[in-house]
Amino acid sequence: MDAMDGEEDDFLLLWLLFDLNFGHNDNNDLTVMEKKWTVIPVDVSKFQSMGDPAFRLHFRLNSATFEALMEVIANYMEGENLFQRGRMPELDLMLMKSIWILATPDLFRSVAVTFGTYPSTAHRHYTRIIATLCDLAPRFIKWPDADERRTIANSFRTYSGFPGIVACIYGTLVTVTAPLIQAKRYVDRHHQYSINIQVVCDRQLLVRDLHVGEAGSMNDARVFRRSPLCKELLSNPDIFPRSEYTFLPLKFLFGLGTLSAPHWGWCICTYLQGRFTLP
Repeated sequence: MDAMDGEEDDFLLLWLLFDLNFGHNDNNDLTVMEKKWTVIPVDVSKFQSMGDPAFRLHFRLNSATFEALMEVIANYMEGENLFQRGRMPELDLMLMKSIWILATPDLFRSVAVTFGTYPSTAHRHYTRIIATLCDLAPRFIKWPDADERRTIANSFRTYSGFPGIVACIYGTLVTVTAPLIQAKRYVDRHHQYSINIQVVCDRQLLVRDLHVGEAGSMNDARVFRRSPLCKELLSNPDIFPRSEYTFLPLKFLFGLGTLSAPHWGWCICTYLQGRFTLP
């Protein structure tokens, strides 16, 4: 990256921060920074008419799932009175831009060119959609109740032969830009800035718990110990009865036994890729 690229990125960052704090005025006038941007007309309706699997290739979900997600978000925004007095743009385009940002490494600048808008507008729509998804998350990411646990355990046993398995847990690294504070803490083993995300899912890959925000340098065992799920499992036996469910497989990247402490009889680590069992 040369000096000119760095100056352009700094300019774009200032643009986004300015728009986030001040936004547009009541007369819908463009900000001073937006006047420096040229919007290239784009026929975004082509995205809406795009069928699978091309739609999935760009947005990482099929068109039917997209429509269902858009309906859930629309109902929530309408119920919470989040529409701004007739100024609410088309929700499908807001969601498309947001998912595009999540599904690709593109910057707000390139997304704005793709969808024929301003980078600040793409950023504003993105933050609004992300805030809505965070509000909706507890409705869909829930720990299984007693009946669901029995169904999941039976499904896992049929598939693997292991009894009493309720969920699988795994840690994954998501790259981020260097944080302004304590950036070195976020450097992972791949020498990249990242955060460590802990995901718990059932047999159908339905997410049952999510812990986000730990630094990328933190190993998966410590992420688990610091997670609200671990504290809840140790303090509330009702969500994971020891007599009913024996194992919670933890497929971490470290060796067998690192996490399976003696007082965690319900918790086992599995080998990754099976290389430890080869002669």
